[in-house]
Amino acid sequence: MFWARRGVAHEVAAGEGQTVYRVGLREEPAVLRDLRVAAASIDPEAATLLRALGAPGIPPARALKIRDRVLAGLGASARELTGIPLIGSGYAMRVARALTHDPADPTSLEEWAGRLHVSVKTLQRDFEKEFGLSYSQWRTRLRLLASRVLLETTPVTEVAHRVGYASTSAFIVAFTREFGITPGRQRAS
Repeated sequence: MFWARRGVAHEVAAGEGQTVYRVGLREEPAVLRDLRVAAASIDPEAATLLRALGAPGIPPARALKIRDRVLAGLGASARELTGIPLIGSGYAMRVARALTHDPADPTSLEEWAGRLHVSVKTLQRDFEKEFGLSYSQWRTRLRLLASRVLLETTPVTEVAHRVGYASTSAFIVAFTREFGITPGRQRAS
């Protein structure tokens, strides 16, 4: 699952054959309280109960009981809640959490590897296992997704710099390649 604190603009989308449940919580789960946005986990029982909340005509008292159980099933890491190890070693997830706080962070893969005391190859391999993308592909995707939200209220040139692009033209090329329209047209829509 993906956690975003109330008031954080974000986009929710599903891949082919997938369903997205977007749930607003009245309180912040303790395990996620210090996180603004991050990947998190949900145990299988809580996932099943979320689907039940989507059913029409659920009595309010039952919905509140389900909500409490769902909150209890949220966790900061898959390993913590389910006992099932992540696909990778967890290094890529640590980097991903940090970068979601600041998509413009210029830290290179080599620098992240040094901070985590692992080899560059290990960290790169972990990104590919966790996300199916290289570090640079994942970071570019994060930056471009963040830019879509910023474009709603911020000029293109400022967005380019806020998400880590040195030049507006490089940002426009990357955005257009990813989404099929220019940032200016996205902003106008």
